[in-house]
Amino acid sequence: MPLQMILVAVGTSGDVLPFVAIGIVAKARGHRVAMVASGAHRASIEAGGIELIESIDAEADAIALGHPNFWRPTRGLRRISERIIVPSLRPQVAAIESLHEKGNTVVVGSTLALGARIAEFGLHSR
Repeated sequence: MPLQMILVAVGTSGDVLPFVAIGIVAKARGHRVAMVASGAHRASIEAGGIELIESIDAEADAIALGHPNFWRPTRGLRRISERIIVPSLRPQVAAIESLHEKGNTVVVGSTLALGARIAEFGLHSR
């Protein structure tokens, strides 16, 4: 029976592209795959034949990553938290809850995909 795989990636292309590779391999093995990520990565995700559910739009992502504070060691974590991680939480949780099939879903989240952890905790504690 094919699994429902939900891949949740937060960050730059270096964070997202490994998840695209996982999705391509999973699809080739017959699983259903959806990816929750920034709209900035739409082309790469859809080129892999993977459904994209936007957690943050491309414009907001570009504004956050384009700010000089993002690349400063003492200010970068705050910037990504305020502009990308926190705004992505609700969309991540909503996407996972809407796609989740009890007993047949695998969720794989990147380090900063905190919404994936929140959703999984909520789904498994019911």
